Amino acid sequence: MNPSYLVFLLIISHLYGGKSTQLATITTEIQEYLITVQDIQGEYNSIQKVVFSPLQSVDDMDYKKFVLALNGLTDTLGKNKVTLFEKLKSMENLPESEIGFIDTLNIYVKYLGKAIIQLSYICAKLYNLPDNISYTVDEFSRDIDKWEKLGNKHRIYGYNINARLDELSVRVPGLNQF
Repeated sequence: MNPSYLVFLLIISHLYGGKSTQLATITTEIQEYLITVQDIQGEYNSIQKVVFSPLQSVDDMDYKKFVLALNGLTDTLGKNKVTLFEKLKSMENLPESEIGFIDTLNIYVKYLGKAIIQLSYICAKLYNLPDNISYTVDEFSRDIDKWEKLGNKHRIYGYNINARLDELSVRVPGLNQF
């Protein structure tokens, strides 16, 4: 074998960190679920940006609309998860790497769902303020703290999903980073 070719292979191997350049695949069902989860995450992010916008006052917010939208996201997330797992039950011999990926994705979805529910709870409490229902600053602060912790957890698992996709060299058309 030509020595310059060996040097070339060593350089390429170093650049790719020893990873195979062949792209792995994940099932179509998981790809569709990933895109659905990402869409839900995008809608959730849009809502939270409006809810916590410094450009709007509490009085100008339509918290009821946010509660309904967030509850709809939670329902959609749950239904899609059930559908995915029903489809996966019928599949045989899923690769170990794909099973590990599904586990990580499942934990991400759990914490994303909890963060959505917590934000919905906060919005519901804020929606009831005009009816003289007490929502103290201390309660609000505790609720925000809980919501932030849940958000941090789902972001950590989102980074894990990105890392697993990179590790597997998987590319899902239409999917961005979590």
